Amino acid sequence: MENKFKLIAGIIGGIIFVILAFFLIKVLIGKKIIEKINLTFWSYQDEEADLKPIIDTYTKKHPNISITLKKIENTPGEYEKMMTDAIASGEGPDILQIRNDWVPKHYKKITAVPSSTYSKGDFEKIFQKIANTDLIYNDKIYAIPFYVDTLAIFYNQKAMGDKVFEPSDTWENFKSSIKKIRNLKGDYINKAAIAIGTADNVEYSQDILYMLMLQNNTQMVSDDKGKAYFNISTKDKNGNIVYPGTSALEFYASFSDPTKETYTWRKGMPNSIEAFTSGKTAMMFGYAADIRRIKKLTNEKLKFEVATAPQILGNKVYYAKYWAYSVNKNSKNQKTAWDFLKFATTKEQYRKYIEKTSLPSSMIEFSESQGGKYAVIFNKQTKDAKTWFKGDWEKTDNAFSELINNITVNKQGPQDAINTASKKVTDILENMKENN
Repeated sequence: MENKFKLIAGIIGGIIFVILAFFLIKVLIGKKIIEKINLTFWSYQDEEADLKPIIDTYTKKHPNISITLKKIENTPGEYEKMMTDAIASGEGPDILQIRNDWVPKHYKKITAVPSSTYSKGDFEKIFQKIANTDLIYNDKIYAIPFYVDTLAIFYNQKAMGDKVFEPSDTWENFKSSIKKIRNLKGDYINKAAIAIGTADNVEYSQDILYMLMLQNNTQMVSDDKGKAYFNISTKDKNGNIVYPGTSALEFYASFSDPTKETYTWRKGMPNSIEAFTSGKTAMMFGYAADIRRIKKLTNEKLKFEVATAPQILGNKVYYAKYWAYSVNKNSKNQKTAWDFLKFATTKEQYRKYIEKTSLPSSMIEFSESQGGKYAVIFNKQTKDAKTWFKGDWEKTDNAFSELINNITVNKQGPQDAINTASKKVTDILENMKENN
C-alpha cells in the first residue's frame, strides 16, 4: 500500500513539475517576444525632426521598439572613417547612411536588402533609375534612398543688379548670361557671374567637371570598370577624332582663365557658398541639400532661386549625389532595421518625409506631385541623373581636384594633365578590384 501511495505521489509530482515547467517556458518565451529593442541610427543628411513623424508612428505600432537617431556633423571623409572604424571593431549603429558613390567600396560592411523588404524587381519599379544604377551592386540592393539629389544652378537676382537672368537650357546661352552679369575691371573680378573653373574654392568642383564630361559623351571607365577611359579619344558623328574628356576639362577651366570669353572666377576668391551668400557671385552650383544650409547661413534672409543645370545640346545629363540608408552587418537587429526602412518608404509614411524636407523624391510616384518650389526643379532633373563608377570615391575625387589645379594653377597642358589623372584613377580601380 505504501508503495502504491509513493507511486501516486510520484505521478502527481511529475504532473505538477511538467505543468510548472510548461508555464515557466511559456513565460520565458513570452518575455523574449516582448524583448525591448533599441534601434540606433546614424544620419548624415537628415535631422531628427525630419524622421520624427515616421519614427513616432512606427514605435507606437511597436511599443517594444525605440529608435535613437544621431545626426553626424563631420565632413563626409571624417564620417566615413568614423563608420569604418566602428564597423571594424564590431560595433556601429544598426542603421546608417552611406553616399551613393560609396557602395562599391563599403558593400561588405553592410547587409544586402532582403527580398522580403524589396525584391530587385520591385525596387527597380518603385525607385528612380539612378538609384538602381548606384545602389545595386553585384546584383544585390545595398541601400534604400529617401531622396535623390542633382547639381543645379542657384541664383540671386538681387546680386545681378539690373541684369535680368533667364535660366539657360544650354551652355551656349549660359555663356551669354555670364558676359552680361559679371562685373570685371581688367582681370579683376568685382562681381562674379558664377563660381566655376577652379578646384579649391568651388564646392563640388569635381562633380561639375564630371557632369560636363558625361554631357560630352565621355566614357569615364572601361566596361569592366577596371581602367579609366576619360582621357582617351573617340570619333564624333562626322568621323573626326575628338577627346571629349579633355574638351570638357578645358571648358571647365575656361571660366577661370582671363584670356577666355567665359572668364568670371579665379583662385583666391572665397568659397563658392560663402561668395554666393555674401553676394560676391550671382550664381553657384549646388544640390537641393544645400538649400537648408544656405538658409541657416543667412538666417533665411537671402532670397534665391534655382534653375536646371545648363546642358550640351542633344545630351541631357544632371550629376547625382545623395545619401541612402543601409543596415550594419554587425547589427543584432537587422530584421527590425529593414522592417523600419520598409515602413518608412510606404506611401503614407514617405509622404511625411518629403513634405518635411522638401527634398527631391527617390520614389518615382512622388517625383511630380510633392515638394516646394525648389523641389520641382530638382525632381525635373532626376530622370536624367547620372553618375559613374569611381571605385574609391575620395581618392578619385582628389585625383580630379589635382587635375583641375594642374591645368589652372600649374599651367600643365590639358592632355598631359588628364593623362596623369587617368593613370591615377586606373591605379585606384585596379587596387579596388584586387581588394574586392
